[in-house]
Amino acid sequence: MDTQLIFWLLIVITVFEIFTINTIGKAISSFVKTDIFKEKMKKVNEREKDSNNSQLKTLITLLAMTIPAIISAADNASNEPFTFNISQTTIYVILAFDILLLIVIQYMRSILSRLLNVDKTADELAHERAIAKGKKVNILQILTDAAPLDDEESVATDHVYDGIRELDNNLPPWWKYSFYLSIVFAIVYMTHYHVLKTGDLQIESYNKEMSQAKLDVEAYLVSQAMNVDENTATFMTGVSDLESGQKIYMKYCKVCHLEQGQGSVGPNFADDYWIYGSDMKNMFKTIKYGATRGMKSWKDELNPVQMQQVASFIKKFQGTDPPNQKPPEGVLEGDESGTVVGVVTISETEELEEIAVEGGVDPKILANKGVGKVKKLDLEAIDPAMAAAGETIFKSQCTTCHKVEKKYIGPALIGVTKRRSPEWIMNMILDPELMVKEDPIAKDLLAKHNYSPMANQDLTDEEARQILEFFRANDAKE
Repeated sequence: MDTQLIFWLLIVITVFEIFTINTIGKAISSFVKTDIFKEKMKKVNEREKDSNNSQLKTLITLLAMTIPAIISAADNASNEPFTFNISQTTIYVILAFDILLLIVIQYMRSILSRLLNVDKTADELAHERAIAKGKKVNILQILTDAAPLDDEESVATDHVYDGIRELDNNLPPWWKYSFYLSIVFAIVYMTHYHVLKTGDLQIESYNKEMSQAKLDVEAYLVSQAMNVDENTATFMTGVSDLESGQKIYMKYCKVCHLEQGQGSVGPNFADDYWIYGSDMKNMFKTIKYGATRGMKSWKDELNPVQMQQVASFIKKFQGTDPPNQKPPEGVLEGDESGTVVGVVTISETEELEEIAVEGGVDPKILANKGVGKVKKLDLEAIDPAMAAAGETIFKSQCTTCHKVEKKYIGPALIGVTKRRSPEWIMNMILDPELMVKEDPIAKDLLAKHNYSPMANQDLTDEEARQILEFFRANDAKE
């Protein structure tokens, strides 16, 4: 149940109990001042003038002292402002306080009963209790509180119609107390929903439930979409899906395949040749798991829905005929013979032999500073902080095409500072387009690596220098 509702229900009960204590207290206080009580006390004094009645005197004295205090406390409790911070502890404290007030009410009722019967002897009280105990419990009588048939004259009225006389019976207790309970409920309800507005009315509750249901449906649909793999993925044609695919392509794929899919480091998407297949199953698998020719796995960056979206967008490039397309690579779509066009591979053995040959430290190669802005670079001792910064840039910008220990799309970079001059490395990082056009070593590397040009990452001189320091630190470990 709502904590707010429980709190205000307990508050109403507290107010009712304080009102009851106040009423009983005032009744006791008024009764002991009446002539009836004085007559009762005279009878007691006449009957027990020779006995020790200190207990009764003590009781009356205590009543005279405590009843005004109880009444005053009840009045003050009902008038003082109540500040609170609703919590579980608050609820338990109020509940304990209500139980304590209930005990006080029972105690005061017993006091009132004793005062009303103060003039009766113990034998008379025992006789009355015996009579009450001897009476059979009539459930119908308890529920209706109607006068017995043989005592209907005591409640008869002079209202007679068609021979039927109206009786002035009490209201049935079950109805009366249900009515009282409905009043208490109405007070709590109005306070909770309309005065304090701590609860939601039906329209607000409905709107919240409908909003939550919508979120649940969307979450369910997303969870179902995430269950696809290469065997169940399909091309997506929705405008929003293709737009999402375009954003993913521009973020992750453009660097190797270029903006219009014409190909650069990666293959051309605009022609009809495909290295790993043009159907959704193969495209999805290539994106998810990567490929042997340097395509990395994107399963850590993209979820299944995003893989479908970007594959669907890539498929749209086919037949667009953008300028400066890379030559065809792979198998012509629909060619059952499987003739492979334009794919050049380098075996791992050839790669290691290439590194070993380049590692011969030819003075002519080391003297080549490349073509670009970096003409002379003086190196000092390796700076660990600069190398760490360079490693961060390398991992974020370069690992799509390069691995340190082995060939990927680009050449292996282990020992690169022993095979190339620092100026050559810097110029290759800063302006790869100019280098492959004018530098003989860069031209040779382009031919050996399937004419997949190095993408320009638009790095600053400082960032290029940090990457060079990372290469130096890595080669120093060898």
